[in-house]
Amino acid sequence: MAVARRIRTHYSLLLLGIALFAAPATGWSFGDVSFMPVDDYSQRWSLAITGRTQTSPYKDKDFHSDIAPLIAYSGEIFFLAGTKAGIHAFKNEDWRANVYAAYRFGGYDRQESGFLAGMAREDGVDAGFDITRITPLGDFTFDATSDITSKSNGQVLSLYWSRYYEHGDWKVLPWVGGSWYSADFNRYYYGVEEDEATADRPAYYGDETVSFRIGTDIRYRIDHIQYLTFNIEYERLGDDIYNSPIVNEQDVLKLGINYRLEFSDEKIEPTGRSYDFLTSKRRPWSYRFAAGTSTDTKLNEIIRGSHIEFDDTQTKLVSFFGGKQLMRTFFGTNWEVWANLGVAYRLEEPYQDNFFEYVAAIKFFYSNFPWSDTVLTRFGVAEGLSYAEQVPYTETAKKDADNKGTSHLLNYLDFSFDANLGDIFRSRSVRHCFGGFSVHHRSGIFASADVYGPTDGGSNVNTLYVECLYN
Repeated sequence: MAVARRIRTHYSLLLLGIALFAAPATGWSFGDVSFMPVDDYSQRWSLAITGRTQTSPYKDKDFHSDIAPLIAYSGEIFFLAGTKAGIHAFKNEDWRANVYAAYRFGGYDRQESGFLAGMAREDGVDAGFDITRITPLGDFTFDATSDITSKSNGQVLSLYWSRYYEHGDWKVLPWVGGSWYSADFNRYYYGVEEDEATADRPAYYGDETVSFRIGTDIRYRIDHIQYLTFNIEYERLGDDIYNSPIVNEQDVLKLGINYRLEFSDEKIEPTGRSYDFLTSKRRPWSYRFAAGTSTDTKLNEIIRGSHIEFDDTQTKLVSFFGGKQLMRTFFGTNWEVWANLGVAYRLEEPYQDNFFEYVAAIKFFYSNFPWSDTVLTRFGVAEGLSYAEQVPYTETAKKDADNKGTSHLLNYLDFSFDANLGDIFRSRSVRHCFGGFSVHHRSGIFASADVYGPTDGGSNVNTLYVECLYN
């Protein structure tokens, strides 16, 4: 059980944070269009928006577009890259090796009509590793993954070549390779079970197969914190996938465009010393303890302050967040930027067992109020990702009659308002601490982003907290 929870913790920190507007989702999920190598050890945090479009191999499905979120961190040991979270296990001049968990976009949602009516396949989570041989001719990578969520119970093995080409602010990374998909993988995502078979859709169990893949990353550095990335990938599916009665396209094209903000105003001196995110004393750390109760009040009403309640008959939440400041000013404004990681414990009895929730987010603080010289006051807003070991009761209770579903993985928002306890109590002992109110929000953004599945609703928890800063 402890191992499973550690895996889920890594999974919860996948980079999926800022989906604000998107086209309506259809009944199949995206592949990962971002080919993001994890050979960057700069210890920078990023927040991005990725627009994606992709053809579907399934019958009755065509192009689909949406906007997916992304939080990224490139550390010496830990990394978040694309839809991966993992550890740099080994590196030298000739070799790199990583161990990771990755979100598997695959399958399709339950349909009320169409060729896939009565069928559903869910996204999953893979555990994997990759080993890269670095040569003058390019990098040769072997990658192996296996489903750990008992969705497909399948495996994928990939072998590919890639190489960087740089010119000024442009960086191009072409790559080419192939992927082997196991029989279990193909049966789950492209097969038809006996109880799903119809006259036009006979039972089908595909065997293992190999697909050809080719793509490229094109990255442009706008300035020291803004980047644009263009992705394109083509995949030629193997025959055991293409022969499925629910598949009518053998060629899959994936396109993506990514706008990324890299948060750091560190001025690295040309002394050969590199920036260290974890040990740098130029940026303070924070820790926050919070507790509260769920509420049926809508988020916009809570933010406006029109209806804030703490009902002890509702389910409850306690949480701990750790964070570190990334920027003192954002684009020259009075907003600070922080990276936050948190774990919450949901007290859901008697409705269901209690469980953990994991959060990764980028948070912005504004404190330049007219009275802040007397009582330092902060308004904060965070955007990120929440993964719950179970779906919270308030979200399952809101599941609508159209069966739009629920999801363990949802978008996370946090709105907070606090004041410095040292200023309030005139005490130096708590001069680095703040006390205040926050709303802990999970939602599927109206089922508009495939990464959150068909989830239309969400949940709110009103909390009171104490947050302290230290160097």
